Amino acid sequence: MSESITIIGRLAADPRSVQTSNGSPMASFRVGCDYGHFDRTRNEWVTAGTNWYGVTAFRSLAANVLASLRRGERVIVTGKLRLREWEHDGKKGFSADIDAHAVGHDLLWGRSSFESTGGGRNAPQSSDAAADAPASDRAAAASDAPGADEWAAPGQTWEQEATVPF
Repeated sequence: MSESITIIGRLAADPRSVQTSNGSPMASFRVGCDYGHFDRTRNEWVTAGTNWYGVTAFRSLAANVLASLRRGERVIVTGKLRLREWEHDGKKGFSADIDAHAVGHDLLWGRSSFESTGGGRNAPQSSDAAADAPASDRAAAASDAPGADEWAAPGQTWEQEATVPF
């Protein structure tokens, strides 16, 4: 039985590029998640320790992780939790590892820019002509599609800023 887990923490180092035995791309990295409590006498949060997780991403997620993440950045990771017992040089211990399903920057602490690679598990394959079209043409075609962007203001594409009075 495997469990899903979501963690929020900082990258300990730049992700490493690895390949599986069959040549599929893989990225591995460690995430440290601080935990603590609020100290009412000092009126501040106090860090009590850090939990460390080894994270592995595969295929297109691995490529995007390698291109996007750097040491020290705050990230959110969701995936399958695996607890492993290990022994090395007479020492024994446990490690918490995550097979990542999704990885992203924690936007509470900064800004990020998204660039679609057209990847993902269920992403439709586009023709070369569509991929070579200018972004404005692709956006206009997408806005005409049924259910394209129901959150956009009428007559505007997702690339245009809408002014909405509140």
